[in-house]
Amino acid sequence: MIVLTHGESTGAGEPTDHLMVSDYRRAWTPATPEELLQKALRRRGRLHLWSSAPTKLYKSCMFDAPTPRPPQIHDPRLRTKAILNAYAIADAFSLFKEEPRNQQDLLHTQPPMKYVSNEMAAKYFIALCLVVAAVARPSDKYTDKYDNLNLDEILENKRLLLAYVNCILDKGKCSPEGKELKEHLQEAIETGCAKCTEAQEKGAYRAIEFLIKNELDIWHQLTDKFDHEGKWRKKYEDRARANGIVIPE
Repeated sequence: MIVLTHGESTGAGEPTDHLMVSDYRRAWTPATPEELLQKALRRRGRLHLWSSAPTKLYKSCMFDAPTPRPPQIHDPRLRTKAILNAYAIADAFSLFKEEPRNQQDLLHTQPPMKYVSNEMAAKYFIALCLVVAAVARPSDKYTDKYDNLNLDEILENKRLLLAYVNCILDKGKCSPEGKELKEHLQEAIETGCAKCTEAQEKGAYRAIEFLIKNELDIWHQLTDKFDHEGKWRKKYEDRARANGIVIPE
């Protein structure tokens, strides 16, 4: 980005309009139209184009036309990045020239471009952090994609039940739903199924009580893996006893 600053007088005898422009059609330092073009060319190493055609086109655009507009550039020699940048600045100048608000106030109230850039960059960074945090934040509930599975069919079919158990215990392959269960089982046990949907919570207690009552060996394997301290095992077994399930000592 080019930020042009006020330089020495051009000697043209024209009054200086204290306006502020830049390549982004905003500016923070005063300069005359001719200084803008001259400095733009100098910054791009094209100062030799300052004579004849560029100046004539620029002045005709800025001062002779009823409504300021970018000129048509027909000479291929003038179709360079430097000239196009110069006319972008000219167009910006024309926009500020037509602004009804007090341009001197703008000069004194707007901060330097570099500070605006830093401020905007900070805002974008904060916004990005918020978006990332929102995306990365764990979901309030586990997916309900598998809530319609027939749990009783799995529990009452020893082959299906063992397939899920072997998946959870890293002894066999996992189906998609088995993989989902395995991924969240540790957290679900430790939080009392806090992120479970209503169907999942009911299913979890149904499965736990079924295992305690009918497949105690499998229940012990699961608690040995996921509840080393026995804290949650005791909680769920006490609940099972309260529901009339007898657990062998």
